Amino acid sequence: MTSLLGIDVGTTGCKVVAVDDQGIRHRAYEEYPLSIPEPGAVELETELVWQALRGAIRQVTGECNQPPEALCVSVLGEAVTAVGNDRKPLAPTMASLDKRPNVYFERLFQRISKEKVRRITGLNPLPHYSIFKWMWISDNRPDIYNKAWKLLCYGELIAVRLGFEPLIDHSMAARTLALDRDRLNWSPEILSAAEIEIEKLPEIVAPGTSVGRLSGDVSDDLGLAANAKLVVGGLDQACAAVGAGLELGGKSLLSVGTTGVLAEILPGKSQHLGAIPVIPHVTGSTKIAIAGTPAGGAALRWFRDIVRPATGSAIYPDKPMTYLEIMDSVEDCSTDIIVIPHLGGSRIAFSDPDAKGAIVGLTFGTDRCELVRGILEGVAFEIAIMAKVMRQEGFRVDELIAVGGGSKSKLWLQIMADILNVPIVSTGSAYVAAFGAARIAAEEMGIGLDPGLLVTRVRFDPSEESSDLYSDKRERFESVYQSLSRPN
Repeated sequence: MTSLLGIDVGTTGCKVVAVDDQGIRHRAYEEYPLSIPEPGAVELETELVWQALRGAIRQVTGECNQPPEALCVSVLGEAVTAVGNDRKPLAPTMASLDKRPNVYFERLFQRISKEKVRRITGLNPLPHYSIFKWMWISDNRPDIYNKAWKLLCYGELIAVRLGFEPLIDHSMAARTLALDRDRLNWSPEILSAAEIEIEKLPEIVAPGTSVGRLSGDVSDDLGLAANAKLVVGGLDQACAAVGAGLELGGKSLLSVGTTGVLAEILPGKSQHLGAIPVIPHVTGSTKIAIAGTPAGGAALRWFRDIVRPATGSAIYPDKPMTYLEIMDSVEDCSTDIIVIPHLGGSRIAFSDPDAKGAIVGLTFGTDRCELVRGILEGVAFEIAIMAKVMRQEGFRVDELIAVGGGSKSKLWLQIMADILNVPIVSTGSAYVAAFGAARIAAEEMGIGLDPGLLVTRVRFDPSEESSDLYSDKRERFESVYQSLSRPN
């Protein structure tokens, strides 16, 4: 069968898979750093991301017997890069976690009402959406804004790097907070209120659209087939849902990567409007509800890089410990400490983007094992509260399929099952979004890729005893958050 390339560009690393009718044949992962040049700023160096991605692609294609004939990209949401007329970045990427644009949240609604934005976009406005980054660039970096040919998210940025025009799909356009959900095009009213020129934005197309064929030089450099085709992908969590085979009325998604996410498929005609964002899906005529928190693997990465020694992997002693090694080290540990994992604020659970993280209950006897256990539990508590919000708005969240790097940890998934009090089946794979992107490419090529090729490995059922114990601790978790959030 034809070989296809699926790519997943995330906040802290990129993943690449080569896929055929037997499933994932080859895979690669490359990590890159987040930059914090000033308080509140969270940036990505675009050249570092590209070189990491190029290296991962070349590693995978170098192992392929048959060079991939098409590629499709799953990308992190909301990140913005200003690109000049020479099609090169004018500044680092503003990541979703960047809080500098938060001040523009209320400024936008001085010019257009929140209710009108809700009606147009179908979304409850949140300050991490791309439009506030556009406004920040325009106001704080007018030289960059004026020079900008386009303001791009990562899917379009990669397309430009490959020699194509930038095209953004419906799922990514929705996450800018400037997509008219009925017209599936940019909203002139919202852009006018934000004082953003529509000419600086990419053209909106359906996911699965063929962008074109790569030049011979680009194909050769990346190890792809001559005239390999680029296909428009979409938001990483939507691509993960495709990779996991989520269906209308079926299981919900639990994605534990850099962020923590719950997602569920809805009918295409759904006009849901509430705290849970509902956007166009990347496949079929359905929509997808996505509840997220910045707390996930990012909290473990913070711990690994700041609190724990940067090296010490049992496999590669001179390299950072893997997340799985960190998690496995606390299997026999228990703790009374409470970790509030709001290093990047709280979105759906508490609707508090300015929330701060905290560790409560430290003593001289507290060790690293307890800190890691506390982080795992704290992230699970945050996701459990997101699930509660989803159920209040009519979503099921009664059985989950787990994807992402965290799905490889039996310990963390059992903690999740106990705290959420729902059964979880795990793919045990961090490459599900990349596999979903490959499925989108396959559909455009007229090839069927069965989601069953991605086997679910283990089932985790909640323990009644543990769920009862965690119920009490969750109340303490919420009380600690409330005490921290009270005004002075």
